[in-house]
Amino acid sequence: MTSKNTNEPLSKGYRENDTKPTGSSKRFEGSYLGDNSQLSNQTKMECKICWHVYNPELGDDYWQVEPNTPFRDLPPEWSCPVCDGAKDQFMVIQD
Repeated sequence: MTSKNTNEPLSKGYRENDTKPTGSSKRFEGSYLGDNSQLSNQTKMECKICWHVYNPELGDDYWQVEPNTPFRDLPPEWSCPVCDGAKDQFMVIQD
């Protein structure tokens, strides 16, 4: 099936009259999306691609992040050490 206006195929999971979700209006439950206000120093974060958990108590050996480094203090270039997923795509693990 293709879009009415173009010859591009519709994205999987969308019907012809649907619109794709944009921004945070359709966010995955628990997604971080760069919102530091929901994070404490001890907040654990989970990659929604590979399920790797960033634990601040342990830090990150791959990126040479010291133990006790909160997720919000990770360097801007940091990404998931397992799958290279973007930092803003991690999910908050509720305690």
